[in-house]
Amino acid sequence: MQSQRRFVAIGLILASILVFMVFGRGFEWFWNYMSWEDFPIITRQFSLTTLLASVIGFGSGIFCWFNKKINGLLCEVVEEVRKVVWPSREETVAATIVVLVAIFIFGAYLGALDAIFTWLTSLLMSTKGVA
Repeated sequence: MQSQRRFVAIGLILASILVFMVFGRGFEWFWNYMSWEDFPIITRQFSLTTLLASVIGFGSGIFCWFNKKINGLLCEVVEEVRKVVWPSREETVAATIVVLVAIFIFGAYLGALDAIFTWLTSLLMSTKGVA
């Protein structure tokens, strides 16, 4: 149970940082779009938009940590992920090779079709009107 909470805490911290970064850029864009002045709070780098984004980002992480339903759900997710049987390295390499070969085959097929249709189109366009 303790290790599950540790993974949940790490995930929430990373999610909070991601939300902070997305909202920070979004607020900066919106402030610039609206031609509003972004007031510096502490320094020029820490402005009103940064403060709003940090409150939303880290506030959402703290909310999820202290909400029993959300935290319980995240612990259950960690528990279920531990039950997953992950493929071995050999299986992963074999599947990757199959995907790469399929990509090459379909790429060559589509390239050949493109060349044929390009040739047919140029042939049709170059013929003068038949009298």
